[in-house]
Amino acid sequence: MKFNRSLFIGKFSAEAQEHLQKLNEGVLRLERGETDADLMADILRAAHTLKGAARMMGFQDINRVAHRLEDLLLEIKEGRLAASHPLCDLIFRALDTMDACRQ
Repeated sequence: MKFNRSLFIGKFSAEAQEHLQKLNEGVLRLERGETDADLMADILRAAHTLKGAARMMGFQDINRVAHRLEDLLLEIKEGRLAASHPLCDLIFRALDTMDACRQ
């Protein structure tokens, strides 16, 4: 049976919007200096889930950006990168780009 992508695009878009919202809220908290384990786990999970769903649905641009975002978030979690204002601004632009690709 062939996968009919068009049946799932609406669901993907709605779920992607939820993950992007969670990421936006999480990055705002990072920008304010919060880096607790629960926050990092939540936003890493959102990025990872978005990446996988985009890959499955064939949204390669979203998949690639989400993959790089996940890499950046891991660097922050592991203390190799600081969640500086310029880095958070870059992340917000990436989130806006993924949102535009989703629509």
